[in-house]
Amino acid sequence: MFRLLFCFLILLTFKSPAQELFFSQPSNFQNLPSQETYSVFQDSKGFIWITTDAGICRYDGSQLTVFTVNEGITENVVFNVQEDDKGRVWFSTLSGSLFYFSEGKFTSIAANEELRKICRTMTINGFFFGKKDTLFLSAGGSSISGVRGIVKIPPENNYRNIIIDSLHFSLCQRFFITNPKHPTQVIVGSGCVYEENDSSKLIIQYEKKIVRFPAKGSWYNSNRWKGAADKYGNIYVLFGKELIIISKAGIIKNRYLFDCDINSCYVDPEDDLWVCTIKGGYLFKNADLKNSPISFLNNVSLSSVLVDREGTTWIATLEKGVLRSINKNILFLNEQEDKPIYLQKDSNQLNITYESKKIISLFKNDSLFEEEGLKNTSLTGSRIACSYNDQNLIYLQYDNHFLIWDIKKKNFILDYPKKINISNILKIGKDSFLLTSSPCILTYYNKVGNALMTPFPVREVLQLKNKKIILSSRNNSGMYEFVNNTFVPYLPNQPKLKTRINYMVEDAHGNIWLATNENGLYCYDYNHQLHQYTRINGLVSDKINTLAIDDQHNLWLGSYSGLTKFSYSKDLKNIQVVNFDKSHGLPTLQIERMMTFNGKIICMGKDITFYFKENELKKNTIPPLNYIQSVSINDKAYTPTDIVFLSYDQNNLHIFTSLLTYKNVAQRKFLYKLTGYDKEWHASTTGDIQYTNLPHGSYTILIHGLNNDNIKSSKPATFTFTINRPFWLTWWFIALEIILFCIIFFFVFRFWKNRLQKKEHDKARINQKMAEFKMTALRSQMNPHFIFNAIGSIQHYILKNEIKQSYNYLSKFSMLIRNILNNSREEYISLSQEINTLRLYIELEQIRFTNPFKFVIEVDEQLDMDMDIPTMLIQPYVENSIWHGLMPKESDGILELFFKKRDDTLFVAIRDNGIGRKIKDLSQKSHISKGMSITEQRIQTLEATNQKKFITNIIDLKDEDNNSVGTEVQLIIPLNI
Repeated sequence: MFRLLFCFLILLTFKSPAQELFFSQPSNFQNLPSQETYSVFQDSKGFIWITTDAGICRYDGSQLTVFTVNEGITENVVFNVQEDDKGRVWFSTLSGSLFYFSEGKFTSIAANEELRKICRTMTINGFFFGKKDTLFLSAGGSSISGVRGIVKIPPENNYRNIIIDSLHFSLCQRFFITNPKHPTQVIVGSGCVYEENDSSKLIIQYEKKIVRFPAKGSWYNSNRWKGAADKYGNIYVLFGKELIIISKAGIIKNRYLFDCDINSCYVDPEDDLWVCTIKGGYLFKNADLKNSPISFLNNVSLSSVLVDREGTTWIATLEKGVLRSINKNILFLNEQEDKPIYLQKDSNQLNITYESKKIISLFKNDSLFEEEGLKNTSLTGSRIACSYNDQNLIYLQYDNHFLIWDIKKKNFILDYPKKINISNILKIGKDSFLLTSSPCILTYYNKVGNALMTPFPVREVLQLKNKKIILSSRNNSGMYEFVNNTFVPYLPNQPKLKTRINYMVEDAHGNIWLATNENGLYCYDYNHQLHQYTRINGLVSDKINTLAIDDQHNLWLGSYSGLTKFSYSKDLKNIQVVNFDKSHGLPTLQIERMMTFNGKIICMGKDITFYFKENELKKNTIPPLNYIQSVSINDKAYTPTDIVFLSYDQNNLHIFTSLLTYKNVAQRKFLYKLTGYDKEWHASTTGDIQYTNLPHGSYTILIHGLNNDNIKSSKPATFTFTINRPFWLTWWFIALEIILFCIIFFFVFRFWKNRLQKKEHDKARINQKMAEFKMTALRSQMNPHFIFNAIGSIQHYILKNEIKQSYNYLSKFSMLIRNILNNSREEYISLSQEINTLRLYIELEQIRFTNPFKFVIEVDEQLDMDMDIPTMLIQPYVENSIWHGLMPKESDGILELFFKKRDDTLFVAIRDNGIGRKIKDLSQKSHISKGMSITEQRIQTLEATNQKKFITNIIDLKDEDNNSVGTEVQLIIPLNI
């Protein structure tokens, strides 16, 4: 009973203030062609369309594009906008014509000229598309050229033929309501052929269901008969000042009469009902007309409402263009010119004090009331702090006075005129308060006040659950506990707390949270441990002004950079930080004081106070829409659909991307990657992406947009293109190059081969000449050697006066010299010539020896005596056998020469029964055979010149007792050299 009486008294003495939505105009909407706007609409691609009396606007979140008759529309005064199943955006104009936007251009339908004739005194009220793209139009006005009905236009021949479906109501209008499933046909009128005397009743025919009821207001004068529908099949019919809700079964569920004409209504995706009138708008939560609506934009004529896919509300007005509310769940509580200065609550209500002496109270039943009594007092000044108790008394500080205001009696029951500047009022008991100031505090116990000087400037005061009173300082003095009118340092063992603490709050676990001026957030937990959280942990700012704990035990932080929701577990191990700014609907970022009350967060800024429910401020989880607007190739613009194959020199791309998100257009973000070229994703804040000097190949550009909370678009904007190979890398050019290379290689190889052969031939010829010169030199060395020995022999005979022997020797010697001289001019001689020369030589040596030796020459009959062999090759071995084998032997010397053919070689054996090599080496070790040395050099030269191997074997002959019995030299000479 007392509670009811209290509410009744409140109603008597308080005036109900308004809760309003916060609307503002986007900065780039200053470029609207006109402030008189009619419709706002979002198409399936995410674009916002606005119709005005001076053209059409399309908004993509960053750029507002204006279309007028110069850009192809039929006329500038455009009313309605709709989209068909093909993605074409349709518009209707003042004169009744229709046109649509598709693939970047506007197209007028063929029936426009006929429509203008029909709609001379009315306008098209709405339109929709039926099966097979048939266009249906409803008209508003007193007549349609004398015919009342609906206009039907089939799509053939660009919508040329018009069909009129007549109606039988005496005064009627047909219009269409689009719901999530299908368009609904609604006919509104008075009287019909079946009830001619029923003109006093309003008749609504809805899906063949007829509803009749008395009308309210001047509905018959209205030409704004429109409506809306929700997902449950309910329809909302507007005419004049009245709104009627009719169920799917055709039953009237509710009626609401406004004090002015209604322009339109709208049911948003969350089933909230918006009503636009000529004097402002109304929002009915859950479309419930029984509850008081939330008003907005009072005294502004509103045309239409749109809640877009991200939850932003757009309002088209007739005087102020298009306005926007980011979050319809955030309400503000004061006129923007009235500055709030204090926020205080008790168990029953929350009070907000304004500079104008106005005090607005928010109660637990969500009602708002304003105390007007203070406005009539003689108080002067501007600073008020206030708090209510349970006895309808206002405890307040006004400038330098602490006052108690009696709501019932409308007077002050206490005035404590201490010259102090009170900043906080803390209720610490029944009729007991602690008022903080600087440099003192004021205690008020049972109407008795006492002022105490403080050793520090007081910033904030908090009473803990254990009844301790804690004060923080404005400087770096730290925290103090107020005990028995004294100030004791609190937590003196925590030096980090020697800082300015702006606000303090205790949570349900016993943790004490401290908002500092420059060090972020501190938490002194129930285990007596100190924790610090700063921007490194995700806070939006390290300067925190205020704190509040909601019913879900989340900590809210207010700063000059917005709000932070700080969620944590009891042990502080799991922490989640979410920051909120204007992109989430905050009317201001400067939050100076904040409190929770009845499931709501109440925030006081410098110039505005607003509130929201704890779960109604959240991240934007809707993936944004983004698309590729245009592509510039080598500074020439193209549409992405036109780009498939590019020439090799069209490899400089500039891609322009639009991001269709409307929460925070100033901080657009993009992620992009060119597959086939990039290995990593790249980031951009402009959406302008450039690639230069791309090599040939196939590519696909992938571009994701990120909304204000970094939620990525569900699908990337893409287009695929191919940069063709340059002609010198095409298969036919490469094949031609290979063929040409082969031809060139063939001729070069041939030239090189011929040159190499010539070079080898010249080299061989030179080598041959060199060999010949060498052989000639060797032979020239050999001949003097032999001649010297022969002349020595002749001289020996002459000295001994052996004339006959001398003559005989000289005769043979002359024959030998002649053969040698003849052969010295030739490199090769016949075998017969070589044997004859050897025979003469051996006979001369026999004459010279004191103990003559015998010699035998055996020639294989198979040998060709005319075959060529190197000149003077055998003679040195024969000479060596005679001089070093037989001459030391005293008697019975024998020299044997054998000439045989073995395969392709000539086998020559020179055998003697001389003393052998061992005895020779012992007795004549100092002798070196110059002839043998020359012969070895000749053989090496012959092998190098003819590339054939000469083999020389020297065999020591032994008897049964292993005694030396002579030497055999085997010489194998290759033939055909």
